[in-house]
Amino acid sequence: MKLHPLTQAIVDEQKRLQLNGPQMATMLGVAESTWSRVKRGIRQPGPKIVNGVLNSFHTINVTKLLREAARERR
Repeated sequence: MKLHPLTQAIVDEQKRLQLNGPQMATMLGVAESTWSRVKRGIRQPGPKIVNGVLNSFHTINVTKLLREAARERR
């Protein structure tokens, strides 16, 4: 299953920073279970995840990735 482009960018950043699930969830401002479901592709990234990325991961271009996801859905 292909992950949402924003989710893939977050997963890549988690690996780069060598963060575990609870650490990443804390940085995103969501419950660990929420991050786990998003990371596994069960859920799409919602507003809390988007805000968490905007607040904590300034190198991720959220707008670009959301546009990419919208194009993929067409």
